[in-house]
Amino acid sequence: MEGGTFFEILIFSWYAIIASIVGAVLGTICTWFIHAAVTEQLTLTVPPVLPILTATICSVSTCMGATLIPLRRIGSMNIVDSIEAVE
Repeated sequence: MEGGTFFEILIFSWYAIIASIVGAVLGTICTWFIHAAVTEQLTLTVPPVLPILTATICSVSTCMGATLIPLRRIGSMNIVDSIEAVE
């Protein structure tokens, strides 16, 4: 695996972390508004930090694993052998 490819994967993992943080914040706000619509009273509760962190860690690690494992396997293969294997 080349250094540039690994750098691109790290960039995408930062995008995933930022997206999970934005999703957690927007999801909490939406939950507050839905709860306010049902109860007709706006009550701000503490967001569940531990489940949000757990979901973030699991999703980012799953995406990284799903990306890095095939790349590592492809990086160790010979180009000519891999082309012959496809045919």
